[in-house]
Amino acid sequence: EEIAKSDPAADPKRLRYINNIQRSGRALLDMINELLDMAKIEAGRMEVTITPASVTDLLEGLQAIMRPVAQQKRIEFEQRLPEQLARVETDAGKLQQILYNFMSNAVKFSPEDGVVIVAAEPVVRDGAGAVRISVTDHGPGIPADMQDTIFEKFRQVDATHTRRAGGTGLGLAICRELAELLGCSVGLVSAPGRGSTFWVEVPKIGRAHV
Repeated sequence: EEIAKSDPAADPKRLRYINNIQRSGRALLDMINELLDMAKIEAGRMEVTITPASVTDLLEGLQAIMRPVAQQKRIEFEQRLPEQLARVETDAGKLQQILYNFMSNAVKFSPEDGVVIVAAEPVVRDGAGAVRISVTDHGPGIPADMQDTIFEKFRQVDATHTRRAGGTGLGLAICRELAELLGCSVGLVSAPGRGSTFWVEVPKIGRAHV
């Protein structure tokens, strides 16, 4: 795309080959990074730094990152956040990695011209305050018999659309492992033909003292 902008006379076949190489390279890099992350987690070498973080700022940054990819399918993000949302205690980078995976999957499996809803709300978890952050798509959904295993390693929904989208099958497993490291929980609500909502619940500041 950049070559096309800088050189309008570029050979279309050459552009297609270059774009294919770039896409393949990015996909391979993503797979390698997922394998490295899982290896770090299993070896107990994934470092976590817990500090106060703003959910609003984190979500706005993620949507800015994801928007160019979403625009390729003419997908819009709809944000649903309360006016006053408590800050959370977490490793912002690790939480961002979880939500990036949720948002990336939502865009991947959403139909063109669709909407991905990003929401956050206060909840009570284990008797203490938390913030539930959710990402909802209107894609093919996940069968009930797959929902208990979707966060396991190398698991993918056995459907043509899912297989075509590719991936290592590690993304959601990494999300679950990172969530456990952060003292968070993850889950989903889905049904075939009715889309999916993936969520993560993050402790509010002061949870340890409640």
